[in-house]
Amino acid sequence: MTASTVVQKYLMGDYPASRHELVDRARRQGADQAIVSLVRNLQNERFTSAADVERALGEEH
Repeated sequence: MTASTVVQKYLMGDYPASRHELVDRARRQGADQAIVSLVRNLQNERFTSAADVERALGEEH
């Protein structure tokens, strides 16, 4: 499993969403601290889709 696949598991829901909303969503879905930190540290402030998050994750790693 790739990091983006693991992260996306915790970010299922409605888009667009802010980075703050995605951090909250990950916590509610039971993500561990490493996943929450990864989402919190993404550069974008707003994401239009899950694919947008995946692209941002790819840029980070």
